[in-house]
Parts: sequence; C-alpha cells; structure tokens
Amino acid sequence: MSKFIPAQLLLCCSLVGAAFAAPLQSPERGAASTEMARQWDRGFLSGNGTQGAIYYGAPGRELVTLNHALLFLPLGNKAVVPQLGDKLPELRRRIGEQGHDKAMLWWMEQAKPFGYTGLLNTDPFHPGLELELLTQPVGSVRDYLRTEDFATGEVSVRWSDDRGEFQRQLFVSRPDNVVVLRLRGEGPKAPLVDADLRIPGVGDARVRAYTQDHQLDAASPEAAANVLIQSQLCVDADGLRLENAYKYPSPEYGHDGYDAALRVIVRGGSVKPGERLLSVRGAEEILVIARIEPRRKLAPGSSQELRRQLDALPGDYAALLAPHARVHGDLFSRVTVDFGGAKERTQTTDALLARSVATKEIPPALLEKIYDGSRYVILSASGIRPPNLQGIWTGTWQPAWSGDYTTNTNLQLAIAHHFSCGTPELLDGYFKLIEQSLPDWRLNAKGLFGARGVVAPTRQSTHAKNIHWSNRFHGSYWTPGAGWLAHWFQEHFAYTGDRRFLAERTVPLLKEIALFYEDFLYAGPDGRLLFRPSKSAENGSNDNSTQDIMVA
Repeated sequence: MSKFIPAQLLLCCSLVGAAFAAPLQSPERGAASTEMARQWDRGFLSGNGTQGAIYYGAPGRELVTLNHALLFLPLGNKAVVPQLGDKLPELRRRIGEQGHDKAMLWWMEQAKPFGYTGLLNTDPFHPGLELELLTQPVGSVRDYLRTEDFATGEVSVRWSDDRGEFQRQLFVSRPDNVVVLRLRGEGPKAPLVDADLRIPGVGDARVRAYTQDHQLDAASPEAAANVLIQSQLCVDADGLRLENAYKYPSPEYGHDGYDAALRVIVRGGSVKPGERLLSVRGAEEILVIARIEPRRKLAPGSSQELRRQLDALPGDYAALLAPHARVHGDLFSRVTVDFGGAKERTQTTDALLARSVATKEIPPALLEKIYDGSRYVILSASGIRPPNLQGIWTGTWQPAWSGDYTTNTNLQLAIAHHFSCGTPELLDGYFKLIEQSLPDWRLNAKGLFGARGVVAPTRQSTHAKNIHWSNRFHGSYWTPGAGWLAHWFQEHFAYTGDRRFLAERTVPLLKEIALFYEDFLYAGPDGRLLFRPSKSAENGSNDNSTQDIMVA
C-alpha cells in the first residue's frame, strides 16, 4: 500500500525547519522558512523514537502536539481470523474457474459464520495531547523565521513585534525521554514573556470511532455519545497532569490508557492556575518538560509518579539539550553527503525551493537537504518501535490509513537504510515488533490457509490479525509479507556478523516462513508449483505474482 500520506508530507515539511542560531539563516545540515505553519501537517518535527513533538501555529496561538509511539486508539472492533483452511481447495478451484474477484465474494460468505463482518480498519495512531501557547503580540509580527536542525533535533522559532524579539526552542531528548520547550525574549533588551499554557480537552473533544460501515459526523448525537477516551486533568502552580482511560482497553495491546505530565518552570514573573491552563505573566523564561507514558493499569493519581520523574531532571534547557545533541548528533553524522551545495547550504529552504521551481532543476544544496531531512525523520521516529505511516507524529484522531504499520511496502521502505547508513541499533524496535506479532501471524496462517508457519497481514497496529480484507481490497490473498519483513533479520548478520542473533532470532523466523510455504504451495495442472491465491501489492490479484516468487 505504498502511498503519499501525512508521513511523507511531514517529511517534506521538515525541510522548512532547523534550530535557530544568529545570523538568521538555515543551518548547513538543516532547513529554514519564513512562512508560518497554519496546520499540524505543516509543522516542524522532533522525536526520539519514543516521544514525538510537532510545533506549528503562529504568534498569538502556537501549538505543540505531543505523541508517543505506542498510542493507538482501541476502537472496540472484534479481531477474528476466520477458520477457512479446509475451504482453501475450493477457493483455489473457484479462482481457476472464475478469477480472484468472484472467488473472494464466495470466501467472504464462508467467513461470516466465524464472526467476519467485512473489512475492518486497524486501530488508529492518535495524539497524546495538544499544548496551546496563547499570547498577545503587540503591533505587527515581523522578521519571522522557523528552523529545524537535522544534526541536533532542535526546532526553533523567532520573530519580533513592537516589544522586541521572542524565541521558542524545542527538542525531544533521547537520554531523558522528555519533550523540552523554552519560551523567552531575545536580544540585549529582551522583552518579558506573557503566555497562557493551555491543554484543550481530550475526552470532551468527541473522539469518534470509525469503521468502514459507520462514519460519524462531529456534530452528531452518536458522536457525542461515543467518546473513546475519558480524561482527567489536574492543574497546579508548576505543572499540568493528564490521566486518560480508553473506553475499550485491549487485553492484547496491554494498555488501559496513558498518563501525561508537564512540569512548568518559570523564571521571574507570576504564575496563576486557571481552567485547563497556567497563566504566566512577566517571565524572563518559561521552560516546559513533558512526557507521555502508556499505562497497563490506570489508577487515580497514576500520573503523580510520572511527575516525580520529571521533577528529578535538571530545570535548565542547555543542560538537557547538551547530552541529547551528542546522542542524536552521533546517529545523524554517521553518513554525510556532499553534492556540491556548500555555498548555498545556509539559504532558506523557501529560496532553494523557489529557485528549483523557476529553473526546473534541483539545486545541489536542496538535494542535500532532501537527503538529510529524510534521514532525520526516520532517525527521529525509530526507537521502541519502527516508524509507522506517519513516523511518530500525528495531529489528527483519524489519520490516513490509521497511521498504522502498513507491511506490504511502507514499513519496509521506511527502515531500509538503517544498515547502510550505520544505525543498526535503531532497528531494535523493528525486530521486537515483528517478534511480538508472531502469535497473530501464526493465527493468520492457520485460520486462512490451514497452514503451519506465519503470514503477516497487510496492516497492523494494536494486533497483527488479518482483518483488513474484502472484495474491495484482497488483503487476505497477500502472503509474502513475513518473508519480506524477515529480510532485515538476514541483513543484520550480513552487516554485523552477529552469529547469536542469526541463530536465536533469524533462523527460527525463517524456518516458520518456510513451513508456511511447504504447506501453502501446491502443484498446478501442469505439475509446476503454484501460488494461488496470489496478490501483488498495489497491482492486483492473479496467480504467481512476481512478488510472491521473489520473496519465497
């Protein structure tokens, strides 16, 4: 299901950001823009493979959306793999006589007695919380610049109004696993900061379930009655805490909900708690340290422990940034490209893009930034899990294709470069995701084909059962996923020489894949082995797809 969706859109948008440093220009390994991001999918990104943050908005109302790699919203759908193995010979006969399309209609009917209700979407990736930064610019906003430094993972924004210069800086720390945000005035006569830090409602935002057969309008009574997260917010003089419970906790997924905590440190000025916000007036600096934590068993006050962990960290932006910049910088600097763009690397991305449009050519400096920005996004989204369709970022509760792990092209392409770019440790979350999926992959092989071994679904998030298929999308015909995904297990030995990984993790996986092929492949009328059913991702269903043969 290769597709251009917000994950790729975010990747392109990351080319208009980088950490600010005087003079106002793009860092050599980064990007910059003088245009404000009016919506989340135009925002700047930072991430550490666990937490993600999106900065967007404009002076007056800026927004920071916080994400966590494990936050997929349980919709309450029953994931059932129908037991159709004994019907495989008849399915194959019908495919031979009627074709894959008509045979699928028959197979759907056979699945209904086992609880099959039609194609179901995966549980969607969702935002953790949204933090609004509400201010009142004086006079016109001018000299606006937002930047993103690929080498440090730091996002910065600077502008001026009639009071002077203001700056925002943000990064997501790898060593401390926190989102860090700083607001302050700049220059010799730095103005004081007035801001309301507000968290809009989560549960009262009418989070809606959606399935293929039931779309809910935001204003409908059904939507109001179907809130899927119950949220409790606590505001005190130096922070905010959220405890969020899922309406449909998933025993397989293991999360009943999640906590979020924000520690707010104000230097100078005054702080006043309000309705869902902290009002800060006359501050020299505002520092926010935040973290999201999924919980298996939510209990009243569960966010207090999370807040205690934040209190143990140094309340100093530079002290938190330095260790993160070293770790992130080491990962980023393992590969460097030079296409001859040195003289133009500090130009804004706006200028480089405009020149590309005018000349119909890609300036070397822009090509370098495309390469660096692509690596930056994947590095920032690789950690406890591999990147999903949107990396590790979303600002919507209904992301395209659920923002899931789409395994019939997208996941593979996202992680393909980690070995050749010298970052094999960032595949640990990928390996764990595959291994955690194996029990469901075995159910797919046994249920759909009566076979031993494993079959990966085309899409998965909170589980890996193959429930996304029907006559509109032949997902149950697609069988080469496990073999394709296992390619990087094989590559691990080729690049690292780790024989223990090969023996304990790669070979057992390959044996299960081979078991499936032993049971699934059969001799056709001409005596040759036949792949039937067979589907090629993005192309269609027919016998003996090239993808099937190459992977097997």
